[in-house]
Amino acid sequence: MPNAPPLKVLVAGAGIGGLAVAIGLRQQGHEVHIFEKSKFSNEVGAALTVPPNVDGLLKRIGFDADENGWTIERALFYTSKGADLLRPD
Repeated sequence: MPNAPPLKVLVAGAGIGGLAVAIGLRQQGHEVHIFEKSKFSNEVGAALTVPPNVDGLLKRIGFDADENGWTIERALFYTSKGADLLRPD
């Protein structure tokens, strides 16, 4: 439908999925409103793991995680008692 009018879209949730959907819809010319119920809008220090397939999708909507974030070079994992759970070589 090449001449279809833009949609008015409500996105519930401002997490990574909701924001990615909102960006994609806005890039297509739709009117988007995002609703988030969390009161932690000023949270700092949160982290996201971006696997390769998600990284590719983010790049398609104009966000390059390598340019706008930090890359973890090495991660160590421990049990709740402090023993090594996974130690990549």
